Amino acid sequence: MVGFDFTYLNIGEVIYTDETGRTDESKNYKAYEFAIAIAYATKLRDNLSVGLTTRFIYSRLSPNDVTVGNEKGNGTAFTTSFDLSMLYKLTSGPKMLKNKFSFGVNLSNLGPKISYVDAAQADPIPTQLRIGFAYNLFKNEGNDLTLTADFSKLLVNRYLDGTSDAFYKAMFTSWKGGPDGIGRTVQSSLGFEYWYGSPKLIALRAGYFYEDPSNGNRKFITLGAGIRYSLYGFDFSYINTTEDNHPLANTLRFGLIVSF
Repeated sequence: MVGFDFTYLNIGEVIYTDETGRTDESKNYKAYEFAIAIAYATKLRDNLSVGLTTRFIYSRLSPNDVTVGNEKGNGTAFTTSFDLSMLYKLTSGPKMLKNKFSFGVNLSNLGPKISYVDAAQADPIPTQLRIGFAYNLFKNEGNDLTLTADFSKLLVNRYLDGTSDAFYKAMFTSWKGGPDGIGRTVQSSLGFEYWYGSPKLIALRAGYFYEDPSNGNRKFITLGAGIRYSLYGFDFSYINTTEDNHPLANTLRFGLIVSF
């Protein structure tokens, strides 16, 4: 199976402000980022699948030829990354787990750092390890309900002087944990997905995301829906944060799928 993905983030208009705090509307600009990815997945066995994704990332945070302090550079940057994934479905064992339980692992954003002005202080891209579990609670003619849980950890190790480890090193050094332990750096999600129709036609989804207060403190509820017809699919999700004035509050996401 081959897949294609395009992600675009519109950061909006940035108000130009000089070192004295004065603004100049004529120098305001728009910032944005996008990523283009191609993915390939295949079955190694009936119950084991693997995938590989390659990605090109472009980021424009400011116009070209910017000056930061005594340094001059380019306000745009690009890099590449790749993902590795694996999905295993239990096809033997206890009746309550056989053909109901699945387990997945994903290593995403493995790639070089991204640099805008100072290459010595290049920023690591968010390399992440995610482990997920799914259990099919029931499945019959026209109804399918699956419960899910996943746990993820950012594999980035940054130092106080602004430098950071390369991704292949940070995959190991980022596990040092600190005084509060590794557990506080793990993000957790729980959710369910219900499908109606035979074949699948309409989906309803809900979930909850939790992040420790000492490591970002993001908490939000997600609601979603999907529809499938022939080769086409459309998905929608909504984020409702538990705190006021959160940057993710009332976020809407849309997805379009074409299978061929």
